Amino acid sequence: MKHNPMMKRDNFILTYSDIKDNSIKIYSESWCESKNDFNSFIYLYPEDKFLEIKGYSKAEIEIIMQDVRKLAPIAYEYEKNKEYEYA
Repeated sequence: MKHNPMMKRDNFILTYSDIKDNSIKIYSESWCESKNDFNSFIYLYPEDKFLEIKGYSKAEIEIIMQDVRKLAPIAYEYEKNKEYEYA
């Protein structure tokens, strides 16, 4: 599965998958110095459902989701249109 870049800032990365079963997966990853490990999540759009959350607090997820809610519909429409181009 290819991960398409969506956003990167301050050691924070958002990517998304190709469309599959009429959904895309949004991936987030950021380095956490205090844990010496990555925080990450996988979010399914348009289902609005988390498949996995590792390390992020509820408050951090709420902040990240402000960006995801803006960018996910754009990525989803792009992937839907791309799918039709190759059909």
